[in-house]
Amino acid sequence: KYLFENMLSGFAFHEMVFDDAGIPIDYIFLDVNSAFEKQTGLKKKDLINKKITDILPEIKNDPIDWIAIYGKVAVTGETIHFENFSKPLNKWFSVTAYQLNKGQFATIFNDITDRIRAEDKYKKLFIEKEERVKELECIYSVTQLTYKQKDFSFILQDIVDVLPPAWQHPEMVRAKIIFDGNEYVSQAFKNTPL
Repeated sequence: KYLFENMLSGFAFHEMVFDDAGIPIDYIFLDVNSAFEKQTGLKKKDLINKKITDILPEIKNDPIDWIAIYGKVAVTGETIHFENFSKPLNKWFSVTAYQLNKGQFATIFNDITDRIRAEDKYKKLFIEKEERVKELECIYSVTQLTYKQKDFSFILQDIVDVLPPAWQHPEMVRAKIIFDGNEYVSQAFKNTPL
């Protein structure tokens, strides 16, 4: 009991509810620890012996079918570990679920929302850095063209060829320069309405 109450991970003990065909349709909270309350914001007094669909009715519409996932554990005894976003709680959780008795299961989980947000922020910063590098490489390439090539028309044609890879989605980008009555276009260029 001491370990249960003082563990850092949220812990909950549940009993599955089945329909007449044996399909999991809900689950009941039998016990939760204080870490569960802290991580979810749900209170033990409001949970015990209540169905998840009564506590969080929106769980029925959650893209993650929590009831089916836990139902599989409660029925088969297969232990699972996953990370998912709980739409009703607006948090990310790392969850391990395992069967205690037939039709019953326990979950041990941790709120990983801060970690996921930090990873997302890092990914965005990494993508932004890559985009700046592509832009700088393009500028460098253009300056190099002016040193290597003396014919201005060749320089302009080479510029339209180095511009598309500098954009975020180069597969969608084409370039065109009109100078002194001449047109210089990148490969697969098509005129589109402005």
